[in-house]
Amino acid sequence: MSKQKLFLVVTLVSPIAFVLFVILHNFFYAFGVMTQHFPSIHFVMEALHVVFFLISTLLCPLAFVVGVVGSIVLLVKKILAKSSQTKQ
Repeated sequence: MSKQKLFLVVTLVSPIAFVLFVILHNFFYAFGVMTQHFPSIHFVMEALHVVFFLISTLLCPLAFVVGVVGSIVLLVKKILAKSSQTKQ
């Protein structure tokens, strides 16, 4: 897979992953509230909902920005390489 395709895939997958992780965060939060009378299960649910919250708010937007910037940089490099070849 070329770098351009990899950056485009990251750009496409990150919003989908964001929605998925938000749904999982909400699910584990609700399940944690339902299981608050069982401390061990409640602790695991709390940990999972925090992890999915952090992934959805920190990693997914960062991956989107990396994918967009990487795609733009590679596109500009490709255009500059073609323009320098035509001048010679």
